[in-house]
Amino acid sequence: MLPGIGQPSPPDAPGSGGEAAGIDLEATEELVHERLEADREYARAYDDGLAAYAEYHNRAFVAHEYEGRKVDPVDSNDFDVDCRGEPTAGRVPVRFSVSEYDDAESLAADLAVVMAPSDQVTGTGYDGEGLDIHVVDGSIYVFYAAC
Repeated sequence: MLPGIGQPSPPDAPGSGGEAAGIDLEATEELVHERLEADREYARAYDDGLAAYAEYHNRAFVAHEYEGRKVDPVDSNDFDVDCRGEPTAGRVPVRFSVSEYDDAESLAADLAVVMAPSDQVTGTGYDGEGLDIHVVDGSIYVFYAAC
């Protein structure tokens, strides 16, 4: 890929966004969306651009938190996200360890419970969402974006 063409690559960060403690984190992201969608009054699509945006920001946070690195800022236009302005986005506070879970389903269920009280996550006015789960030393980091 040529520099400046396509989405920015997520920054390197310790830990994993693919698998942790035998749990497929990408499958968990899909399961979280499905659980939240089942409880919503209005449908919201899972948007790959918003998911890539969330992954970039989540890894940037982890890289800064664990290694003190600063990462180049990005905006949603870099990810082909079609929002009016920037997405509503932020870290989801998670207080449990991935080691407490045997499978993606149980982790997704608890993440959905933590996220559901937020109007950003379950309220009206949003058409799409994306999220990223990253695990470092058992700690779970979640970043959510909607527009």
